[in-house]
Amino acid sequence: MPSLTRLTIVGALCALAGCSTGTDSNPTPASLEVTFELTDGSQVDEVTYSVTGNEITPIEGVIDTSAPGSTASVEVFGLPPGLQYLVSMAAVTTDGTITCEGAARFDVSAGVATEVHVMLGCKRTPRLGGLRANGEFNVCADLIKVIASPLQTSLSNGLALSADTSDEEGDPVAYRWTGSGGSFADPSAPATTYSCEAEGPQTIEVEVSDDGFDHCVDSWTIAVTCVV
Repeated sequence: MPSLTRLTIVGALCALAGCSTGTDSNPTPASLEVTFELTDGSQVDEVTYSVTGNEITPIEGVIDTSAPGSTASVEVFGLPPGLQYLVSMAAVTTDGTITCEGAARFDVSAGVATEVHVMLGCKRTPRLGGLRANGEFNVCADLIKVIASPLQTSLSNGLALSADTSDEEGDPVAYRWTGSGGSFADPSAPATTYSCEAEGPQTIEVEVSDDGFDHCVDSWTIAVTCVV
């Protein structure tokens, strides 16, 4: 699709009596004729229009431009002479990527032809977004002590575990214990026990965080041995 910068609408307002330039003591209702050209060749299947002003009932409609060779043109009869009428038009390309809108003021004089030029500004639908970043400081919690005993035990016994933390801002601290071959009495408690479920060397890790483990995580890993 070529780049679309604008749509051009050229219209003519004239009295029905041949658009003469003379005066008439009995004002004749005028007509509005508008033609529409999409300068970049993009497909528009319909154009909406509206004529308002001077206390008339708004005249609105849709121009079908989908048929080959059809143009977005309309003639409206019955506009009394008056000042500051408003004609508005809008269109959307068939692929929905471009919307166009425009309006123009015009006066109607009986027996006098008036050209109305309406420039429709066309914009593509939003394709890009932006970012608004707000920094937030957080002093992360630190592990200051971890104790595990004994470091070797049988499958029928447990290991005692405890951890302690420090947080300069006083934020609540969460604990998370994990093991490579056993289970915990409470994997989220500062002090808990670990029961071996498999024989051999294993690892136990404790992690602490004051932001739900999103960014601030401190951890320590302990090697233990489970025997029969």
